[in-house]
Amino acid sequence: TNGLKYARFGSTGSGPTEAERVNYLLPWDNPWRAIVGGAFWIGRGYINPGQDTSYLQKFNIDGDTYGTYWHQYMGNVYAPSIEAARVYSMYQQQGLLESAYVFRIPVMTRMSKNPAPYPTDDKSRNNWLKSITVEEGALSPAFHPETYEYTVLLEGGIDRLNIQATAYHAQCTVRNTGNIQLTSGENEIVIEAVSESGHKRSYTLKATPGEAVFAKNGYVIRGEYFSNAWPTNGEHQARKILEALDMPAGYTAKVFDTKGKEPAPDALLGTGSKIEILNDEVESFKTMYLVIYGDINGDGKISSSDYVLMAQHILGKNAQSGAPMMALDVNGNGAVNSADYVALANYILGKNK
Repeated sequence: TNGLKYARFGSTGSGPTEAERVNYLLPWDNPWRAIVGGAFWIGRGYINPGQDTSYLQKFNIDGDTYGTYWHQYMGNVYAPSIEAARVYSMYQQQGLLESAYVFRIPVMTRMSKNPAPYPTDDKSRNNWLKSITVEEGALSPAFHPETYEYTVLLEGGIDRLNIQATAYHAQCTVRNTGNIQLTSGENEIVIEAVSESGHKRSYTLKATPGEAVFAKNGYVIRGEYFSNAWPTNGEHQARKILEALDMPAGYTAKVFDTKGKEPAPDALLGTGSKIEILNDEVESFKTMYLVIYGDINGDGKISSSDYVLMAQHILGKNAQSGAPMMALDVNGNGAVNSADYVALANYILGKNK
């Protein structure tokens, strides 16, 4: 049912987007459009990122594009068994069982010699969290379901923390969220996600009131990214970035270019340059990465090279991640699409500065 809805209405449910019409030939209202457009869809979404077998579509063990064990199609534990039986039957009917085949079999570290038993009940084991947010500060690093420890960066004077967490599965119970009273010093809050079957997963937040780093002079800090360093005004200069950091007393900062070297004060930095905050004991307190919107290759300039990288990313040929991924979102709406492509082109052509 969901597939038929997508074929007609796209991801919005009310009609295909322009990108879906161009990239996937939606709506799929005739056999040719369905076959060719569907091939583009599965090619870009699965085959090009490396999920090019039925096994890898269901068990994504390569986390480079989507993250390990994410972006898995039809993850029901019974699906592989049922589909394998169907494929076997089809090959048998066609007389192909004796043909030669090449099998790609992933072998995991510490893989059990015994097959996993079938579940004895129908209760979900899904205890993954989809998101954790805090109203009064920011998580560092940015939330990821497979990251279990976070620092909460707080402004001075805050004595309560409002934590919200969302689970992927509706029957997963989330504990220890809401309005949490803080005390002086380090506060440790352990969020528990308990699956319908009773399996528990824990995420730990550490918050110390009064410790936080802020940006001034028009720059912006969002989680682990430092942005608004516009090249047109030379605001990506190392000295200006250091001067824009508002830190607790005794804290210091260093910047490193994309090659890991400390630049001269007047050096111009590019996307991916690192900003390291050290506390009064000269220990790492926070690491941030510079994001210059439009500077995808990290050379500190916005040029046709970045335009090519954006086109490749949108087409699924050269996916970006981290700071370069953030730099792709030129219009700042949280998504990378043709609108960013047009905005970057207009900037390079001098139509929009």
